[in-house]
Amino acid sequence: MGISARTVLVKSKEQDKKRRQKARAKRKKQRQSGKVQPKNQQSLPVHQRFLENFRKSRGGK
Repeated sequence: MGISARTVLVKSKEQDKKRRQKARAKRKKQRQSGKVQPKNQQSLPVHQRFLENFRKSRGGK
């Protein structure tokens, strides 16, 4: 077990900023590649999305 020099030298505020920037860039990349669900699918409550996926997997019943 070791401690990274970066963890010691970089303030947590700066680490959080970098983490947020990376997450933002990742979301942007996913949006551009088309892997994010369509907006109307995202707006549905979780239980409705679950039911739709469940019904599709059961053959549309």
